[in-house]
Amino acid sequence: VGATHYFSARLDELVDPVEVGLSNLTSSAKKSLLEMRRTEVDWEAPDANSGVIWSSMSLLSEAKIVKTGGILYAYWALPPGLLSVIADPQRFTPIDIVQLSRLKTYAAVALYEICVRYKNNPTGLTSENALDWWLDALTQSPPKLDPKTKMPKQRLWSKFKSEQVNVAIREINSKSDIGIELIEKKTGKAVTSAQFKVWRKPVDAAALSSAPRMSPELALTATGLGLP
Repeated sequence: VGATHYFSARLDELVDPVEVGLSNLTSSAKKSLLEMRRTEVDWEAPDANSGVIWSSMSLLSEAKIVKTGGILYAYWALPPGLLSVIADPQRFTPIDIVQLSRLKTYAAVALYEICVRYKNNPTGLTSENALDWWLDALTQSPPKLDPKTKMPKQRLWSKFKSEQVNVAIREINSKSDIGIELIEKKTGKAVTSAQFKVWRKPVDAAALSSAPRMSPELALTATGLGLP
């Protein structure tokens, strides 16, 4: 797939016409596409053996809305680096957006995205990384600067683990399709690195059978409104 490839979809398939109103389709789609254009993807290798150890890009390299035959279509393009990863299924780990949407804290979302890549790994273990690596990966904002030295303030792992990591672990274990466990590694008596044990939870057949389904009446109403 070349870097000039565009993905496309009908606007009324991307934005719910019933929720936003037909007259607001374009403005609602533009808002979402602009947010994606402004979203920065900052990727860092999970271990030191990877070729590319850091990469930064926008989530979308280009987006546009085109009217063809009276129908509005959205077109969007991905940066070459992101496109090549998606085009190679051997290096692409799909993340279930339903599972991700159940998590509310930033640390839980970030930790889930890291750990879920290892749910099919035979070892069931993430890469072992220094504590600073985990602090950066699971923190939404950069560390505050010391007003005197102008250097980043030292963040205590014990406090961060208590206030955010343990909370994220409980959230992932109770709400997602995987279970995780923190494994700390020590040099002497001091904790210097960490990794996570990851396992897949068994499928809950009862929950699947009781999942809500669309009634025939609702499906007929949607079809009458012209929804796909």
